[in-house]
Amino acid sequence: MRRIIASMVLGLLLAGCAGHGTLNIDCPPFDKYKHDVPYSALEKEIHGIGRPGPTAPPRPRDNDMLERMEGATKPADAGLESLPGRPRPPLPAVLMLSGGGQWGAFGAGFLDQMRLNRTLPDATFISGISTGGLQALFVSIGTPEAYAALLKAYAPAEESEVVDRGGFLRVVLTGSMAGLKPLRARIEAALCPDAIIGDPAKPCALDALRAMMGPDGKQTKYVLIGFVEAASGRFQYVDVVELAQLPRREARTCITAAALASAAMPVNFQPVQINGVTYYDGGVRASVFEANVAASATAVSEEAGPGEAPPPTPRRVPQFPIYVVRNGPTTVEPDAEINGKGGAIDAAQRAEQILVNQMEVSSIAVIRIEHPVGPLRMVSADGWKEVPCVKPGGGVMFAPEFMKCLTRLGRMKANGPQPWIELSNLSLRPRR
Repeated sequence: MRRIIASMVLGLLLAGCAGHGTLNIDCPPFDKYKHDVPYSALEKEIHGIGRPGPTAPPRPRDNDMLERMEGATKPADAGLESLPGRPRPPLPAVLMLSGGGQWGAFGAGFLDQMRLNRTLPDATFISGISTGGLQALFVSIGTPEAYAALLKAYAPAEESEVVDRGGFLRVVLTGSMAGLKPLRARIEAALCPDAIIGDPAKPCALDALRAMMGPDGKQTKYVLIGFVEAASGRFQYVDVVELAQLPRREARTCITAAALASAAMPVNFQPVQINGVTYYDGGVRASVFEANVAASATAVSEEAGPGEAPPPTPRRVPQFPIYVVRNGPTTVEPDAEINGKGGAIDAAQRAEQILVNQMEVSSIAVIRIEHPVGPLRMVSADGWKEVPCVKPGGGVMFAPEFMKCLTRLGRMKANGPQPWIELSNLSLRPRR
């Protein structure tokens, strides 16, 4: 009997080790294209950067985000600034797409229906984290074919098409519950299928991303995917349009690597390394990314130059409209059974749910702090239980029927009288 039990344990160990370890992707030029998200003025004060005394040396490309935001305004301003008396045209929209895993099906349905209704803002600057990073690839292209691919990405026939999920024993053996190889194959096929990637005469999504940068280096769109470098803890991002300029096969590999790095939630998903460097899901520090996008939008709309502080006006009126798609609800789902659970894994999962929700809500609040006055609109999957959408238990990460329901919910909200929630401005009047 002992031999039988020992054989079973050994078999489980071998199966776990064979299932998935770290997913390492080689993209030799990746370091050249990734950027640290610069600290906002408020963050610099909190960290003590710029105060008298010893400070950390300035990081390279510290104004990179601001420069990109300035670049996003150029298509709208081109040729008009020299015309006397001509008012400055409206600045293009900023679209922020949050993380959320399978909840991305809500965002897919909402964005597609807004497109069909011709009410989707024409965003020049698109940022995405985790599932939002995947959405950004399709939304930036914006064609009917791209949206068909977006909907297909969030309509798996079964969970195994997206992840290779195991039980809790796999967490102990491999450090994660689900492998990402199926998702990698799914992203690569969406960017450019194997059958045509070697034939430049046959177009694919990669070509549309590449076309967002002209021969002169000017971009018509900026598509950013964010992630966290585990070793330094810094939030970083890549501009997908820049990566798309690489040779086709290399571009596909590097963009896929960035998307997977952004989705690699520790413990839940297989660890992702790019050139041997470990990255985590961008949602871990989402507020850092979104705050700096908002701060850059504010600075540019106030016509501050690169690296300059915004002018000390009593009323800051940024013109950039910012739209936020929260791929998930804004409230934590109650867990009536948690009081009867004493296991470490149950406690860790519940704590993660609470922390992730708080980070997502805080991220939106921070956007308003950095962008105190001006259009800030959001939508979320709140109301999913009233549809009703039934979320399965058992640790399922990508439930096909639940995702179909979320897509319907997204369409319902897009067809509603007020698809976006308009967030209030902050009062900038000094207290007496």
